Amino acid sequence: MINNQRTIKNQVSISGIGLHTGQDVNLKLAPVPVNTGVRFFLNTPKHRNIFQLTPRAIIDTTQATTIGGDSASISTIEHLLSALHAYGIDNVDITVVGEEIPILDGSALPFVHLIKAAGIKDYDEPKEIIKFGREEHIRDGDKVISYKPADDVVIDFTIYFSHPLIAKQSYVYKLDEQTFEDEIAPARTFGFLQDVEKARAMGLIKGGSLDNSVVLDEEKVINPEGLRFEDAFVRHKILDFIGDIYAIGNIRGHFEVQRSGHGLNNLFLKEFSGL
Repeated sequence: MINNQRTIKNQVSISGIGLHTGQDVNLKLAPVPVNTGVRFFLNTPKHRNIFQLTPRAIIDTTQATTIGGDSASISTIEHLLSALHAYGIDNVDITVVGEEIPILDGSALPFVHLIKAAGIKDYDEPKEIIKFGREEHIRDGDKVISYKPADDVVIDFTIYFSHPLIAKQSYVYKLDEQTFEDEIAPARTFGFLQDVEKARAMGLIKGGSLDNSVVLDEEKVINPEGLRFEDAFVRHKILDFIGDIYAIGNIRGHFEVQRSGHGLNNLFLKEFSGL
């Protein structure tokens, strides 16, 4: 694991469409001094806001993870946070011209490439490591997160879907820069064709397409290029989990997770950090 604080060496930017808003978005990452933390800057005609990344700052987890306050927000932050977590970037300013992080190809791989293009700067200051002093468990129906203190991050994730292509998938992953790029970051967000109209009626996935999402009908993936991994679905759930738990910072531990999503991921952090 990376033990010292990090930022990026150079400012970088990328543009794309928001998955849920359907709006064009520009994203900029900039280096900052040690002990600054992860900050989001919202820049729109209506809002100029700064949000420090903490569990308390997460205000919505419907179909995505949203940070905000004072009637302003930035949604779909989890893929970017997943890449920042994997590469140990705990000091960075994130400026968003728009109200959502761009979905790009639906994975975290474009953000990995962005971080690598920026370069990584290591500080001499050690990270503030967060480790709960005991085993913890949280349950919401059939969704479960179990935690054991450890000096690294290991995620044992299992998902269950009625869809025949998914059914039950399990994957055990130990957080590491290179394996993240190879095994987790390429896994794309996914959804079901039967749910598309319902989500759009809720004002969601206005920017969704086969270019940025894996879509399944009743039997198969309808994207012409298919899947990047046979078990891409559980890998993407791990990607989301890595991003969601970064709201608390540099947490260490072994996680056994079943069926969890953004809501329970965030509830776990708030429950056991006393928020």
